[in-house]
Amino acid sequence: MKWLFFTAAAVLAFFAAEKLFTLLLTNRIIMKKRLESIYEIDSEDNRPRKNNAREARLQRLSFLRISGKMRETVVLSGLDIRPEEFVLYWFMGAFIATLLTFTFTTDYVQTIAVMVIAISAPPIYIRIKVNQNRSLFQVQLGDALMILSNALRAGFSFQQALSSAAKVLPYPIGKEFNIVSKEIQIGMDIEDSLNAVSERMENEDIKLLATAVVIQQKVGGNLAEIMDTLSNTIRERLSVARNIKTLTAQGRMSGIVVGGIPIFSLLALSVVNPSYMIPLFETGLGRALLFVGVVMQLIAFFIIRKMIDIRL
Repeated sequence: MKWLFFTAAAVLAFFAAEKLFTLLLTNRIIMKKRLESIYEIDSEDNRPRKNNAREARLQRLSFLRISGKMRETVVLSGLDIRPEEFVLYWFMGAFIATLLTFTFTTDYVQTIAVMVIAISAPPIYIRIKVNQNRSLFQVQLGDALMILSNALRAGFSFQQALSSAAKVLPYPIGKEFNIVSKEIQIGMDIEDSLNAVSERMENEDIKLLATAVVIQQKVGGNLAEIMDTLSNTIRERLSVARNIKTLTAQGRMSGIVVGGIPIFSLLALSVVNPSYMIPLFETGLGRALLFVGVVMQLIAFFIIRKMIDIRL
């Protein structure tokens, strides 16, 4: 009954804390709604998200001081969650996981291990999603430039072509082009807006596009032809990247095998002969050796990953 009581107390504490934030915090009027409508766009159809109840709750969470880097990372992840919500659920989840672990095990080592995992897992997941979106952006860029090129040949201006392409392109490139289009509409310089996309997506090709657009506006030239050339260059680079990925497949598989064998051996021995593995988990020396093994595995993983990470 004791563990049931603590479980119920942890769940009630979570909902009580969120309710407390809702009741005690005053609503704050945020004087940035026009700019927020530019950046906070639904990932499915590029339409601004409208949810009055959710907006009111988020305004009550505005007391959370979130760094610009964290806010940008959560937005770039593409998840349907605001930075304030992410931080709230992150720390509340870590607190509940730690409390439940200590309630069931009363072991300080396991509790600390679960706490570290619960605190570090959400940022790692967000970072993985951001990297996936950036890779997808790179893949989509070649086709997007081709669409822009065709629109320019049809007589559109660059801003009109960008706005038209943003409506038909998928996430994430459609969202980024929509942001650029709206920033240009409110008076932001085209080069600055495209360079901001380049920094968010860590993509140097967007800087080339920005330079081409600025030069064309100042001295003239065939911007559509420049975009065709840039699109072909991106396609060829992606082809080379796929060939490199094929050639380095053996190295990636070696990393998976090297990292998986100790884990598989540990699980197999724990099932076949549990008493043989007890000293590894219940003695100080065994836990120390287990910790050193995990650290060495992580070091080996990152070394192998660095060896096969060839940047073009």
